[in-house]
Amino acid sequence: MKETHPPDLKSAITRLGNELHNEGHRLTRQRTLIAETFLMKKDHVRVRNLHKAVRKRSPSVSLSTVYHTMTILEK
Repeated sequence: MKETHPPDLKSAITRLGNELHNEGHRLTRQRTLIAETFLMKKDHVRVRNLHKAVRKRSPSVSLSTVYHTMTILEK
């Protein structure tokens, strides 16, 4: 089953992809998943909790990948 997201989330991911590309990074499937999960959270989220939420959708995503992605997204 294909997941659907609100249009504003889709546009945010598109903008993120453009910004990452401009910085020399790629918008990988894992980065997309991490960003979507982060953006859907309504409250402050710790990286470890974000990692747990991401792993529910894709068990292969490592904690290191989440930390690295969040570091890139902070910039």
